[in-house]
Amino acid sequence: MEKVNNQTTNDVLCTPKTYLAFYICLSIVIILGNVLVVYVCTRKKLFEHPTWRIQLSLSFVDILTGVIGLNWSIVAIFCPFNSLPMTVTGCVVWLMTFMSLHQLLLLASERYIAVTYPLHHAQYMPNARVDKLLVVSWVTALFIGTCLTIVFYVDQFILYTLQFLYIIAMVTVMCVLHYKVFKVAKTQQTKITVNVPIINRKVIRPKNETRATKTSVIICAVFIVCLLPTILFNSLSIILTALNRPMQNESFQTFGYVLNFCLYANSAINPFIYCMRNREFRRQLKDICRI
Repeated sequence: MEKVNNQTTNDVLCTPKTYLAFYICLSIVIILGNVLVVYVCTRKKLFEHPTWRIQLSLSFVDILTGVIGLNWSIVAIFCPFNSLPMTVTGCVVWLMTFMSLHQLLLLASERYIAVTYPLHHAQYMPNARVDKLLVVSWVTALFIGTCLTIVFYVDQFILYTLQFLYIIAMVTVMCVLHYKVFKVAKTQQTKITVNVPIINRKVIRPKNETRATKTSVIICAVFIVCLLPTILFNSLSIILTALNRPMQNESFQTFGYVLNFCLYANSAINPFIYCMRNREFRRQLKDICRI
């Protein structure tokens, strides 16, 4: 009797309706959290710094992700999972993933310039240039995502192959940039330790830039942790399908739901990272809450 009850409970937790209920709740959290980030940044003009300018753009992408994901959940209530509206909406959600990837690559590049060329950072990355780069990143992500959506209707095996290779390439570039950033920062710290008296080290040490860089690393790391398992699972799924061994087991389908949910949850995590890692953001948020 207990085994029957446990099986029934697992079936209820793994049904698409339960999955959609969590999806709707998560969509609301994503929208509210990132709207709050946008409100704090615009009200207190935090976006005047290039790093926050890029993070603000990332918040807009997350808001769109939440809105589209909410629409996907509503469409899923009335349409089968394999229907055309579900497929199109799901492709748009993946398009937002590519946009997030491009924003994070731009953020890693900005941090690399800030730490490697601190005296020329304002010259190399003025706000006007950052805005142009953000527009380029949005347009290129839209173009690449649209092309992959077209490929989806031609051959899914080619789609997942191109998607996997492209994401691996982008993630590799981000990791290399952050590795070089910390390598340069360690070298600079060694020079300060050797050549500067202990009393003056706190004045010279660029704490804000170091903290901003660590925040960038955390954001990118969380995104990679949420993204790569889903990419690997989707690639494995399409390979097994091509070999006439599709994953029809319910446990595999449930695992796929969980991975997609984790990828989608990444958009809800970013506001918490901003709040935990940035003291100025917390202070501005407290001031707004008092109002």
